[in-house]
Amino acid sequence: MRIRAAEVTELRWRLAAPLRTSRGAIHERRGLALRLIAESGAAGLGEASPAAWVGAEDLEAARASLEEIAALCGAGAAWAERDLADVLGGRLTPAAAAALDGALLDLAARERGLAVADLLAASDAPARRAAASVAVSALLVEASEPAAAREAAARAAQGFATCKLKVGEPSPEADLRRIAAVSRALPPSARLRLDANRAWSAAEADRFFARLDASRVEFVEEPLADPVPAALAALRDRHGIPVALDESIASAAALEELAAARALDVVVVKGARLGGLRPAFRLARRARDLGLGVVVTDSLEGPIGMAAAIELAAALPERRRAVGLAGARLLESAVVPAWLRAARIALPCPRPSLPAGRTEGLDA
Repeated sequence: MRIRAAEVTELRWRLAAPLRTSRGAIHERRGLALRLIAESGAAGLGEASPAAWVGAEDLEAARASLEEIAALCGAGAAWAERDLADVLGGRLTPAAAAALDGALLDLAARERGLAVADLLAASDAPARRAAASVAVSALLVEASEPAAAREAAARAAQGFATCKLKVGEPSPEADLRRIAAVSRALPPSARLRLDANRAWSAAEADRFFARLDASRVEFVEEPLADPVPAALAALRDRHGIPVALDESIASAAALEELAAARALDVVVVKGARLGGLRPAFRLARRARDLGLGVVVTDSLEGPIGMAAAIELAAALPERRRAVGLAGARLLESAVVPAWLRAARIALPCPRPSLPAGRTEGLDA
């Protein structure tokens, strides 16, 4: 497979509802799409939508990286995948590297008539196939207790067995009341994920954990503003509530350090943060080897990024947890295909495409 051209396209979506985080509300999402065109005429798509609100790279850094790819591929020579990676080295930002990896995998899958998930699964064990379907968790966005309870009940009625709440703002007391209201609205078998986005000091997290009814809580994600391994381990030991880490794990080395300190129970795996589906797949497999749970999520991405997250989750072996697709709930409904809003998604996924009318071409 040789690449003869690359195109970079800007993506911009309004959110259907503001995303409340411990660092404020988000009203709009912007990203970039990378389209690679092979000598055969086949094309593959990848997405770079960095999550700047959690300290990730900004969009302009990702844009510069993708424009470098486009310039290389537009210089008149066709590039083999390995040669392209060798020339770019470690210069790409994580989100741009994820877009390149996603586009290369999408292109390879199209040329071979396979699903991306099957390509990933076979890289681990040649005879293994991806899952036939994956469950999805529902992100709850309503701020008031009654509205959040109604939203939770509606999602449960749609078949979602796992829901997620952002916590850490406006106050622990308000969070606890909203959690209680949502818990009452959910069926007994439903599970609840809480994401603090590093909102609390160690003392604040300790008080929150002590007051939390964790009977249906799957985990609390990124509880500490300063995620020191010893402090996370102490929080786990005192309260017995599972801790998940997301942005704290930006590399395999970080995973090893945190696991050795017994600082976490679950790893949240995002291809956009880790530089692509293949690095994310390798990190997820290592986390499993260390006895940790793995949850795959998008990074509030568009349909290209969400489809990639589904493919990654399906490629992992047994003990799959529900995939988090924030984009499916938060992006305006006109740009999210109906299949991405389902409580369970069948494989193979429909092939991603650029959303008509929502993009702006960039000079490469």
